[in-house]
Amino acid sequence: MKSKTIIALFIAIPITLSGCGGSSDQDTTQNIDTSGKLSYESNDFKILYPQDWEVISPSNFTSNVPSEIMIAFRNNIKNEVFTANVNVSKTTLGEDISSQDFAISSSSKIQNTIVSYQLIGKTDYQFIGPRQTVETYIIDFEGKKAASEAIIHFKNLYIVDNKIGYIVTGAYLPSEDESVVKSISDMLESFSIK
Repeated sequence: MKSKTIIALFIAIPITLSGCGGSSDQDTTQNIDTSGKLSYESNDFKILYPQDWEVISPSNFTSNVPSEIMIAFRNNIKNEVFTANVNVSKTTLGEDISSQDFAISSSSKIQNTIVSYQLIGKTDYQFIGPRQTVETYIIDFEGKKAASEAIIHFKNLYIVDNKIGYIVTGAYLPSEDESVVKSISDMLESFSIK
């Protein structure tokens, strides 16, 4: 059941909402230009998003969106093939595992589900969380839901804090405008746990 939920998190929202890097010991929001961005805050986390993007709350989700999805953001410039978006999911884990193990387990399941899966790269870094320094991982990959559909580029941020797994998923077409790709990267890097 848990594997079906994790797989659904990566496929359902991006579809329905139609390299390695260095590390840092600082809050990731320090290097992000905050002009033109708004802050979304829940009881658990905070994320910055472009002010012209649409915020989609769970009350507006379609019935096939998994209950683990807490919020979604969608580019205001719609594309008939696929519209760039970001979503945040939260999963209670039965055990205390690392962000790396959570990322490996989740991405392994996705790799076996998505057609034409191709790993692009992985970035790891740290930021100061409310209780401790939290290791995070961003895994870039491409794939598609079905052989006849367009290839989508995914950036997934994995964080585990206090037996809670957070996945922030950005999804866009590989040919997406560079400013949209930067906005998605900035959103992932601005994510922080309260």
